[in-house]
Amino acid sequence: MLFFPLEEDEIKSKNKGAGEQYDATAAIIEWEAGRLDQDGVIELFQHLVDTGLAWRLEDCYGRMAQTLIDNGLVTPKGKTHGAEGGKTSHAAP
Repeated sequence: MLFFPLEEDEIKSKNKGAGEQYDATAAIIEWEAGRLDQDGVIELFQHLVDTGLAWRLEDCYGRMAQTLIDNGLVTPKGKTHGAEGGKTSHAAP
């Protein structure tokens, strides 16, 4: 359930390569159903953090995003996605 109105471009954005859109709605549905692997979860929550949606959706998204940030699996918005976390480091701590 969304508490704030969201624009379609906030949900689908060009975070994928070469014009390919990331469909956060489909990824959220897969995550809620328990069908995303670890890489899929990290990609989803990196997208949600990068777009700010992690903090605008239900509380569980913000808590999960913060847990992934704290564990170095997702990079906070405004930080570079480097070897010390974020998209390039998918190994569990």
